[in-house]
Amino acid sequence: MELSTLNSETIATAASQQSITAEEINQSIIAINNAALENATGAEQIATASEELKSLTQSLNRLSAQFKLA
Repeated sequence: MELSTLNSETIATAASQQSITAEEINQSIIAINNAALENATGAEQIATASEELKSLTQSLNRLSAQFKLA
């Protein structure tokens, strides 16, 4: 086998491995992005629930203020 053929095969193998690695990195980035989106959605839901809880607390405080202890 000639040296140029061997070098070409080595380069082709390395290029193929690099392509596979690049695709794995791409899939990992997509997974991280999806996790970040889910996290952001969860944070929005928590913020909404907190606002609702605040409103309920304020209503309860107004109602309980109507009662006087003897």
